Amino acid sequence: MTIADALGWVVVVFIAGLGAAILFFVWTGKINLTLLISEQNGVGSMSRFQLLIFTMLVGASIFIVDAVRRRKRTEAAGVDPRRSARLDGHQRQFIPGEQGHPAQRREFEPAR
Repeated sequence: MTIADALGWVVVVFIAGLGAAILFFVWTGKINLTLLISEQNGVGSMSRFQLLIFTMLVGASIFIVDAVRRRKRTEAAGVDPRRSARLDGHQRQFIPGEQGHPAQRREFEPAR
């Protein structure tokens, strides 16, 4: 494991911890979401609702685009997508299993 991998894991664990803390505070009632998309007087705010929907759509779109790209890269390399742990550029890691001998695997050649 390189320093970059270790730093990446530290960042992932930190962000996951922040998310878990926020969900915990919402669950226990310390963060109140009843007026999330409304004004102080309780009337719904169309602009806040639009911002909430836009944020969710952008987040979902980024996730879907990334998932499709990863799947295409994995299929181009001739690797079963369920067996590949990571396929980023020239770095490859495979989950041990039915892939056979490493010499039998096709090499990934990026488009030129």
